[in-house]
Amino acid sequence: MRSSILAIFIILTVLQSANAQNKAVVGQNGSSDSTYTDTFKGLIPFEQNSYPAKLLLKHCRYCDDGTFELIESPKTSSLRKLFVYTGEWTVLKGSAADDNATVVELDAPVPVGTLYYLRLKNGDLQQLDSTLHELKPAAKHMLAKQARRHTAEAKPKQTPAK
Repeated sequence: MRSSILAIFIILTVLQSANAQNKAVVGQNGSSDSTYTDTFKGLIPFEQNSYPAKLLLKHCRYCDDGTFELIESPKTSSLRKLFVYTGEWTVLKGSAADDNATVVELDAPVPVGTLYYLRLKNGDLQQLDSTLHELKPAAKHMLAKQARRHTAEAKPKQTPAK
């Protein structure tokens, strides 16, 4: 009798421990109810001018892909509206100059097409050409990292049973 109770206790302890470890792993891998948004701002050159742009990279925790929103706001006399492009992004390894570089690929619709950005050590993004070479001058093709924002989807409240 005593050995049966001890065996049941050990089994319950092992099951409880396994359940706790499973919950910890799911939380670390970024469950589907969490979204992170990395924000970048800078100037994008266009013909003879540069105009302000904002890039939002949306993803789950520990993911190297997701969706993006690129907001360009030209302030020329002929263009006074926002241009918003959305699409998917992913991370590539290696650029033309560095095999270990991290390159962010934005797959945008026409007319923008695919854009490439080198992720710098400080988190900023430097635009690359389609062959993954740096565009010169680098300062005119830079988006500075602003912030990371975490949003969790609201879960429906459960009402207690009567």
